[in-house]
Parts: sequence; C-alpha cells; structure tokens
Amino acid sequence: MQQSIKISDDCQEQFHPQICLRKNFGLFENELKRKKAAGDLAVVYGWSRKLAGRAWKVRKCGDLTVFSLVRGGVRRLMAANFCCERLCPLCMHRRSVRVFEQMTRVLNWLDGQAAKVGRTRYRYLLLTLTVKNCEGEALKDSIDHLMHSWNKFNQRKPFKKAVKGYFRAFEVTRNDKTGEYHPHFHLLLAVNPSYFKGDGYIKQSEWVRLWREAAKLDYDPIVDIRPIKENKRFGEVAEVTKYTVKSKDYIHPDLEKSVPIVETLHGALFGRRLYFFGGVFAEARKALKLEDPEKNLTDGEEVKLRQECIVALEYFRFDHGLDDWVLKKTVLTPDGVNGRDISLKAMADMALEDVKAGGSMKKYENIVQAMRPAALDAFANAVVEDENGEVQE
Repeated sequence: MQQSIKISDDCQEQFHPQICLRKNFGLFENELKRKKAAGDLAVVYGWSRKLAGRAWKVRKCGDLTVFSLVRGGVRRLMAANFCCERLCPLCMHRRSVRVFEQMTRVLNWLDGQAAKVGRTRYRYLLLTLTVKNCEGEALKDSIDHLMHSWNKFNQRKPFKKAVKGYFRAFEVTRNDKTGEYHPHFHLLLAVNPSYFKGDGYIKQSEWVRLWREAAKLDYDPIVDIRPIKENKRFGEVAEVTKYTVKSKDYIHPDLEKSVPIVETLHGALFGRRLYFFGGVFAEARKALKLEDPEKNLTDGEEVKLRQECIVALEYFRFDHGLDDWVLKKTVLTPDGVNGRDISLKAMADMALEDVKAGGSMKKYENIVQAMRPAALDAFANAVVEDENGEVQE
C-alpha cells in the first residue's frame, strides 16, 4: 500500500549528524548486497522494451525506510518504499522473511491448540513435486499446467485423508548451461501422529502415482517426500519459504544477457499467487488474523502481534555514495508512564544520546518499560513525509 505519511503534532523530532544503519548499528549488511542486485535488475529492466517502465521503481526500492525503536533497543522495519516487483532481490527477501514469520506463528498456534485439548501435536512432512524442465518460451504454460495439476492433486482421496493442512511454495530455477527452466512446488504437510502407524500412510511410490495421474504425465516424475524431525522443523520451514527464484539465476555478470531471462521470468510469474495455505494452516492464519505476506513486506504486523512498545521512529534514506542508509531524523512517540506525563524533551535528549552511541537505550529503560502498547497507534499518525510522499506502511 502506498500512501503519504505525516508527522503528528504530539511527536517530537530530533535531527542527527550522520548516523548509518550499517556503519553505526551493523544492520542491513546483507540488504546492501540485495540493494546492489536490485540496481543491476533496474539496469536490465531499462534495456528491456517490455519492462523499461519499471526500472526507476526498482532502482529506488528500499531507498526510504522507517524503523521503530522498541523497548530494549530492538529496531524493526515499519515502512519502506518497496517496489514489490516479483524479481526484486530486496522484495523477494522481505517476502520470504514475512512468510517464515507467519509459518512460525502458525506452527506455534497449532501446538498451543493441541495442548489445550490434550491432543498430540501434528507431525510434518516435506514434499517436493516436479515436472520436466522446459525452454523459456514454454515456461508460462508449464507453470499453468503445474498449478492446474496441483488443484486436482490436493483433491485426491488419499491426500485429503492423510493431510490435515499444507503450505505450498512455488520455485523456479534455471540451468545456465542448458538455458532450461525447472518449475516445482515445495510443500509442508501436517499429518496426525497416527499417520506413521498406518492411518492414511502414503508410500513414496504412491505419491509418485498420485502426482503423475493429477498432472497427466507420460513419465514418472521426481517426487521427494520425507518426515521432518521435531527439533529441525523450523529449519525445514525456512527451506520451504525460501525465494521463488534466486537472483543469480537471472542476473548475469553480463547484464545485457540477462534481458531475455528477466523478460521470460517476469512474464511467467506476473500476477500469480506463489504461496498458499490450506487446511489447518489456513484456519490458524485466520485465527491469528495474519496479513497477506505477499503484500505487506514490513515488520509492522510482528510489532502489533508482540504488543511491543514503540519508543521512537527513525527515518533513514539510502545514500548511494556511502552505500548505507543514513539516519535523517527520529520521532519520539508520546505516552504516559505510571499515570503521569513525562517530558518529551527529556526523553528526546536521552534517546538521542543513546542512539548516537549506537546504544541499547538502557539509559531510559526504566522510563519506557511501562509505556503502553497504545504507542503503536502513534505510528499511524506520527510518521514521515518524503519528498515524493510515498512510503509503504
């Protein structure tokens, strides 16, 4: 969502000498690599007749960021001018992070519900469904076929009996030597513990047969199915929620050679839903009132769900000469402490002193520890107005 954001009258601004996310706080080190990759993608877009109009948006992606500084000195990304392009390395990473956060919450919620009713927790399987590689001109049709086949596959009786919930992620890779593309699904499946004792158990050969029939293939496709160990499930979730396509597959060292690859991937992925939750996973997301992770790429949802106390909002702008995000100003959020007001000036002085030192805000930990979550509401009004007036909330 793009909108203009203004600073409210009841928040106090502080302006800083040059303080940078990477240099002073050690943050966004990997984001800089993705930012540079986004710059390369913008160059490729600029050379493409089909995508030239998107180049400037990608070039400016992530230039403007607003971080919330919560109690304890933790910074969370609350707003940014993300371009939301499918192939943008910055946006793909943020999308992957958001999906992982939601899946973590979903699994924890399901565990909690099982504990409430005294039921054994679900067990999880990792399933990969593939089809043969294809040439670039056939990629869009291959993905259409994959999506259609999935809709039939998840309606098969053995699948519906065994699987109580699923998370589906789409991925496509490219072989640089052959130029072929490999579209496929990664799935996290929830099953009852009795599944491994024969209650609806599906053998690997049966998974192959079910997928072959659903996809109407004239060959046995590669289907990988494996149980997830309890102590490794979040690591496997991270694997499932990884990028739809890795930037190294479409950003060639010789950027001019990347143009047809980028055009192919952009056309094949445009307008598609790449992540999907079903069964108990969908029920959990609804109960938790989680937002669409493909649209909201910031940490705002996490702050609200954790009921974290926002002490200040920090506005950064990317400096292409410094290769860093430079702090432009800080907005201190007002709130009551133990039923009485405190001086915003005093808060601002203490906050600024700690921020300059790259600190943890311990100097006024005692002051802010009782601040109510109502400070979250201040963000709706106390934010930053950029030159072009566009920041994603």
